[in-house]
Amino acid sequence: MSICKHTILLFLLLLTVPTRCFADTPDLKLHNKCLYPTVMVALEGRETGGTGVIVRSTKVGSEWQNVFITAGHVANHPGDFNVHVYEYNDSTIRGHLILPCSFYDVNLEQDLAVGVFVSSKKMPTAEIDFDSKLYIGNDVLRIGCGLGDEPRLDVGKVSSVKTRLGRHSELIRTTIHTLPGDSGSALFNNYKVVGIMIMIRAREGPGGTKQLIPLMSYAVPMHRLATWNTQNNNALSFAWNNDEIPRLPIYQIKYMRDIEIIDDD
Repeated sequence: MSICKHTILLFLLLLTVPTRCFADTPDLKLHNKCLYPTVMVALEGRETGGTGVIVRSTKVGSEWQNVFITAGHVANHPGDFNVHVYEYNDSTIRGHLILPCSFYDVNLEQDLAVGVFVSSKKMPTAEIDFDSKLYIGNDVLRIGCGLGDEPRLDVGKVSSVKTRLGRHSELIRTTIHTLPGDSGSALFNNYKVVGIMIMIRAREGPGGTKQLIPLMSYAVPMHRLATWNTQNNNALSFAWNNDEIPRLPIYQIKYMRDIEIIDDD
């Protein structure tokens, strides 16, 4: 009887202990929901750019149509864009696809952009969380392609909510170490996208040079994407529901190639 009680107590204890990842047990949720959907977004012919996250992959005919989200200023350049998709064997990159992409719409006020690209196979996708409420001290992570590197994991805490910087308000500030090129990367909490990274704190240094403070990074919360969608008569909701993914009109492609470059730094 005593052994039976001890067995039951041990079983209950194991149920209540949080899952830990050891060297031979990868965090599968982190890989499948955060790492694998992360892509680099770059102008044709450039090896550096920004970062994006795939949020939908739907088969249409013999191809897969994919929707990704990035920062608006990443898309705010004339020219043709590509997404760099990384293929993994667990944590090891085993392949690298470069696929042409286009932007369905760009909102510089919210600093968000919705893009589309086509692939020959299904892409891994991240889940958007529009409703979660963040608090100072919450654990967050970001996977970005800063400095043109392959996707890189950085972790930190929420250090402020609904903060203001420059013309932007209601931003999420974090302690995540963020670099140029990480713009457009997803901010994850509980393996779901709660924001899109858009900037790093900077101050004026000697001679007027800018000194970045990489541990003060800022993200647009995802409810701003929902607000943009509402203002657009739900024209963007195809990114996260089962509506048909619209083909990009030719005039929008031309617009994206001819837009004025705005330096947001």
